Amino acid sequence: MCAALADYRERHGDCRVPNRWPENERLATWVVRTRKYRRANRVTPAQVRQLDGLGFVWESEYTDRWERMYAALVAYRRRHGHCRVSTLSPTDSKLGNWVRTQRGMHRKGTLDPERFRRLDRLGFTWDARAK
Repeated sequence: MCAALADYRERHGDCRVPNRWPENERLATWVVRTRKYRRANRVTPAQVRQLDGLGFVWESEYTDRWERMYAALVAYRRRHGHCRVSTLSPTDSKLGNWVRTQRGMHRKGTLDPERFRRLDRLGFTWDARAK
């Protein structure tokens, strides 16, 4: 799979293989699994060095997007003094939808615990009806 990753990098200029990539579903699945295995400490230091040497991207697009939206929420809180972002706001509707998604994931028990802690420390409003 490292050869397939190197080929991807050669053709695309990076190793940001999409999570769902119809051109090579096997590579996409391998990348997702490799990220998961590293989080579970199931990748050896030698494997990490080899993949780092290829330019492997350890964080997914989803993680990158989460971090961007979290940064936007931090900026929003600085401006407004709270984290109650409306989905109806003409300027912040994407952020409002992201906030709603985080609440829903928390309710379902699918929000990553570290993300929960970060949002909670920020003063995130878990109940949309709270004032």
